[in-house]
Amino acid sequence: MPRIGALLCLVVAASGAAHAQGENDTSTAYKGPPVTMLRDGGLGAIDLAGKRAYVEFQNSPRLSTLLARRAQSLGAVVVTTGSEADVWIEAKGEFKAAREYGNRRAQADVGEVFEKAGAVQTTGLRQDVMFSHGGAALDAAQATVAANLLSAVADASGFRGWFNNLVAGDPDGFCFRGCEYKQTAAITLSVRQASGAPLGSLSVAASTSDRKLLPLPLIEAALKEALGYLSSSPAAVGGSMEYEGATQ
Repeated sequence: MPRIGALLCLVVAASGAAHAQGENDTSTAYKGPPVTMLRDGGLGAIDLAGKRAYVEFQNSPRLSTLLARRAQSLGAVVVTTGSEADVWIEAKGEFKAAREYGNRRAQADVGEVFEKAGAVQTTGLRQDVMFSHGGAALDAAQATVAANLLSAVADASGFRGWFNNLVAGDPDGFCFRGCEYKQTAAITLSVRQASGAPLGSLSVAASTSDRKLLPLPLIEAALKEALGYLSSSPAAVGGSMEYEGATQ
């Protein structure tokens, strides 16, 4: 009994720490490693003054509103339907993350992530359940069958993820190596005439590595960079650029 009590105390103590260390960090106050920015393409100088603009950020009314405000600041009259517009301003994005430990991956639409306040679903390899038994030792084949069966039950019931998050704050349990997610939020911004003739297209990607998923800070960095190029002033027309910066 003393050993069981000690184990329960360990689980309770670890679960308390887990509440402060979730897999998703939805705060935009990023204080991790520098963010690498990569730009491809360009918009050039676009005169929106007095023009009717239809504005949309894919799958995000909130980001569409931010994009519309930027267009209005440049003198555009934002309209609600494409048939009324002289110019279409459209944006979309994708968030990707991957880490070695657990082969855990994430891929999501930026608009959907923003609407869900930074929530990102991850997927990973199934991990076999470690267990002990009081009977005779199993041979290798029997042990594999038993472990896989318990693993399948744990996966199907959702118990494994619940327990790992409770104890370690991570769906794959405690991590000691390969723990950082290499993650990127990429946004594409394009402007075209109502006829369909392109006026410019720009892609901006914000990347970093961190033990936590940081979708909102990276989306914020990429969006800020992209909107900066939507301007009536001469801007980079094309090519690519890479540099390191930090979100504020």
